Amino acid sequence: MPLVKMSMIEGRTLEEKNAVANAVHTALVESFKIPEYDRNIRIEEYKKENYLLPPGKSEKVE
Repeated sequence: MPLVKMSMIEGRTLEEKNAVANAVHTALVESFKIPEYDRNIRIEEYKKENYLLPPGKSEKVE
């Protein structure tokens, strides 16, 4: 059973989080042939001031 841990800046909608989680799960099913039902994903959110990005990098592309 794979465990996926995603980190992102807080403030994304539930729909955005689900879209990212669904895309990652689909990639695991297609690439590693895990069973479709085998989904274990954690999303950790950080305050913007605790997520340091290089200058000019968008917060939406981590």
